[in-house]
Amino acid sequence: MTYSYTRDSEDGVISIALPTTPGSYELRYIQNGNEKKIIAAGNLEVEPVSAQLEVTGLAPAGGQLEVKWQGPAGKNDYLAIAQPGMKTTEEVTYAYTRNSEGDILAINIPAAPGGYELRYIQNGNEKKTLAAVPLDVVPMTASLQAAETATAGDKLQVTWSGPAHRRDTIIIAKPGSDSAEAFASIAGGSPTTLYVPMVKGDYEIRYIYGPLNKVLATIPLKVE
Repeated sequence: MTYSYTRDSEDGVISIALPTTPGSYELRYIQNGNEKKIIAAGNLEVEPVSAQLEVTGLAPAGGQLEVKWQGPAGKNDYLAIAQPGMKTTEEVTYAYTRNSEGDILAINIPAAPGGYELRYIQNGNEKKTLAAVPLDVVPMTASLQAAETATAGDKLQVTWSGPAHRRDTIIIAKPGSDSAEAFASIAGGSPTTLYVPMVKGDYEIRYIYGPLNKVLATIPLKVE
């Protein structure tokens, strides 16, 4: 059902994947020569496991979703985004839990808006869905509202809506330039406050979707 080679041991200790189905099993030492022999065996009780998934913020189509998870963390376990009705072996996107930062895993969001399921897949001798939550994938859009003119060096309040990913920012930049003259995180919610550039002229206020460094909304700003 599952096995590991003793040559992969470290100081007489070896790791072996457990079956995904709870129940009573036998753990065996197999001598594998010109014929196979069981030279030791012991009872093994495999207990049930569970998983939990938690998502905050929106899931913008084509973006990236950060998921907080708990589960058995098998080396091949993964999170999957699937359409409702898809089999456990099917998904639209996936990411292995071993690539998490702590208990947070980033997974790519499908490009098409609609209703999906976010699943924790235990990937052992067979695949099992240990947890599933609905996921509403929305169009990747944003909006900005602010005064059309501002005084150099003053503070400017900007009202925004958007995906609200933790890496999203609001920036002020010269038209055609990728360099930010001022920026603010969206972490504090809407509205947010930026310092107006000291140099007078024409600028743009932009909503930047952090995971893709993509501009989702732009409005003009004149600094006087």
